[in-house]
Amino acid sequence: MTEGGEQRIKEGFPGQRMVVLPRPVVSGWLDGQPLIELVPSDVGHYPRAQWHFVERPEGISQSVLIYCTDGCGWARVGDVSLRIRPGQALLAPAGVSHSYGAASDDPWTIYWVHLEGDKVALLPDLLELDPEEPLLHPGRDPAIPTLFEKMLSILGRGYTSDNLLSASMALGQLVTHLVV
Repeated sequence: MTEGGEQRIKEGFPGQRMVVLPRPVVSGWLDGQPLIELVPSDVGHYPRAQWHFVERPEGISQSVLIYCTDGCGWARVGDVSLRIRPGQALLAPAGVSHSYGAASDDPWTIYWVHLEGDKVALLPDLLELDPEEPLLHPGRDPAIPTLFEKMLSILGRGYTSDNLLSASMALGQLVTHLVV
C-alpha cells in the first residue's frame, strides 16, 4: 500500500500467466549468434490487473512492450505521460526511466514482453515511434494476443534452442503486426 492508502502491486493477479527466462539462458542464446537477434526474455498476460503498478526510475536493460486488450492504463516514459486504451501498445525503450499501471476505475488487461537482442535498438525506427509519444495504435488485431499466447506456450515448455528460436520468430511476427 502507498501512503495515501492506494494499493499497488507488480504481479500476483488472479489468472495471470508469465514466463521469465533465466538470464544465463538469454545471454547464452544471444551469444550463440542466433538466426533472429530478438528474444522475449520475459512474457506474460495480466487479466483485469487491478492495482497493477511498476516503477523503474533507471529503466531496465530490456525494452518493454505492453499491449492493452481491455480496460485502461497509464504510463510515463521519460518525461512523457500517456493514457493507454484497448488496441494500443506501449514500447518503453531499454535504459529509459518508466512507470506504468492500471487505471483505478477500469483496470487494464494486458499482454507484455521484455525484448532483448541486438535488433531491439532498431524497433523505434522500424515502428516509426515518436519519442514524444511511445504509443502504437495497432487496433484490436486478433493476431497480437495469439502471438503472445504462442510465446507463453512455447517458453512454458522449456528453454531448448528450438523453443527459443520459435519464440523469437513469434516475437518477430508480433512486431510486424505493430507496424501500422
